[in-house]
This record gives sequence, C-alpha cells and structure tokens, in this order.
Amino acid sequence: MPNKLHESSHGDVVPRLKDLLEAARATWGIPISKRMVAKEARLNVKTVNDLFNQKTTLYDLHTLWKLCWFFQCSMDDLLQWVPPAGAAEAQPLSGGVRVGSITLPRKLPDERRFIRNAIPGKLQGAKIAEVVAATGLAENTVIAVLNLHDSPKRLARATLAAMCDYLSQRQGRAVAIGELLVFEIPLQMQEQRSRRDL
Repeated sequence: MPNKLHESSHGDVVPRLKDLLEAARATWGIPISKRMVAKEARLNVKTVNDLFNQKTTLYDLHTLWKLCWFFQCSMDDLLQWVPPAGAAEAQPLSGGVRVGSITLPRKLPDERRFIRNAIPGKLQGAKIAEVVAATGLAENTVIAVLNLHDSPKRLARATLAAMCDYLSQRQGRAVAIGELLVFEIPLQMQEQRSRRDL
C-alpha cells in the first residue's frame, strides 16, 4: 500500500532539485538559491518551489528542459523513479547528481528545445490494450504518450511512474526516467562539454 503523498502501486517519480542545488553550491562555489534558479532559467518561483517540495503532479517538459539546461545535468539527475515497495525486478536507481560548469548570468540558447519523448521506442511492439491493463492508465493517455508526431507537452507524475514500472517489469531491471525522457543538449553546451573533456 502506498504510504507517501504521490506514491502509487507503480512507485513514484521524485524531483531531485534539492540534490541539484546542493551539488551546484558545492561545484560552483556560489550561494545559489531557488529564486536564482527561477530567474536564470526564466521560470516562475512557484514552479521551482513546487518541484523542490515535490508538490508537482504534472511535469511540463519545457520546464524540465530549462532546469536540465540550467544545471547542465541529465534527466536522471533531475527526476528519479522510486520503484514500489517489494518490486522484485526493480532496484531503486540512486546515486549522486552531477552538474556542469557555470557562468552567471546565463542566456537561454536561441534554439528552443524540449525533452524528447522516448517512450514510443521503448514500447515498440506492445499493444495499447496490454499497456492500459498493466499500467491502469486511461487508453487516451497511453495513445497520447505513444504519439510520435504530436508528443505531449506535459506528463503526469503518475503516468511516468506507471511507465517506468511497466517497462521495468518487461525488461527485468529498473528503467530510469532518462530512458523515457531525453534532454536534448543545445549545440553550444555540447561544444563546451567537448572542450572540458579534452
């Protein structure tokens, strides 16, 4: 039986914004705040606070993209799927978070990017009715998530947890959020990372 506010029989998706802030403070050596994150990523302070306090139930993919861009982190650093208690095939995915280098103030890249929905590729060959039965999601939700040409701009926290749980059971291993939602790195960030790696 679920014992946390958003936990379901599919587990939960937990924002790791608190960990990212701590990693950013340590890595960047500046007293970064939620307000600073909101300002630099051009987000509403309430949006950042809700993510920080794990109150968000509907994730806007562009908001997630802006946060990944700001912290120069992966989607797995930003969101973590916590398997349901007693799930034999799914061990909790854990570990520290990583942030990239920082220069402030930062300018959002000219290229507008969103998080790429990789769920259709992961569910290739699965029948919609099978996914609906296994996840308990509404048929129209499953159809929307599987739509390659008009991918949803927002995904419910419960939908992500259900998809992680379903795919973990199919694959016999824990499936991370970063396998379902992919942060597309802007070209300028790719160049910076390449220079750092040399």
